[in-house]
Amino acid sequence: MKRYTNEGREKHVAAWKTSGLARSAYAREQGIHPTTFCKWVKKGGQKGHGFVELPKMSLYQGNGEIEIEKGDIHIHLPTEMLETVLKAVFDNSGRLS
Repeated sequence: MKRYTNEGREKHVAAWKTSGLARSAYAREQGIHPTTFCKWVKKGGQKGHGFVELPKMSLYQGNGEIEIEKGDIHIHLPTEMLETVLKAVFDNSGRLS
């Protein structure tokens, strides 16, 4: 079993945040057990300041609709649904649920 330093864990968590991958997918690609990687992410998140860094994406608003583009994914939402969607994605602490 490979051992990781705190710095190594932090580098992996930072790389995952910019990868756009799910935690488990990133962990599998890197040869890290998904449960272990999830613990690293949660432990690092405890130092946070309440903000969540979102992966780079495009966001357009017009015609009463919001369009979010991330790679091959295109999401179109009526603007009145935005609050409902964000509440479903984030828990009360502002972290991803």
